[in-house]
Amino acid sequence: SKRTTFKEVFQVSKSNFDCYVRIVCDLPSIAVVYLVLNLTSLSANFLTFSALVIGIGGTLGLYLDAPLITIISFYVSYSLDLMDGKVARLRGTSSGFGKKLDVITDRLVFGFSIAGYVYFTGIQERPDALFQYVLFALLFLLGDIFLVYGALGDYYDGKVFQKPSPRT
Repeated sequence: SKRTTFKEVFQVSKSNFDCYVRIVCDLPSIAVVYLVLNLTSLSANFLTFSALVIGIGGTLGLYLDAPLITIISFYVSYSLDLMDGKVARLRGTSSGFGKKLDVITDRLVFGFSIAGYVYFTGIQERPDALFQYVLFALLFLLGDIFLVYGALGDYYDGKVFQKPSPRT
């Protein structure tokens, strides 16, 4: 089997991340993808499911009053999310199912993270803070909408809201 080079992994990485995501998440994930491709037979969908389990499981850190567990698991989940596409593209296993699974997994992890944060940070003890929690959730979801728009823009070559041309 052909070995994947570090340069190939780096080339399939999206370069439109902001500096923080690029340095803190994407660059380490490139190194891990290199190892995954050359030392294991893990599939991209396995990485996606792992991101789901770790991301949702991390919400338990809030329940256990151990926010460090939540922070680390969310970071690992996000890093796995960055890795699955690279693995699929480099192994030639990209599929419509995998793309949809990736988007659904992202929404589930983000949704559980928001719900866990709102519940376990005291909304049951401070109902007067409901406005703050709702505002936080709306801002988070607004950011998520921009992420989805960006992903769709990449997928549809930047023509998300353009009217499709008539078929002839």
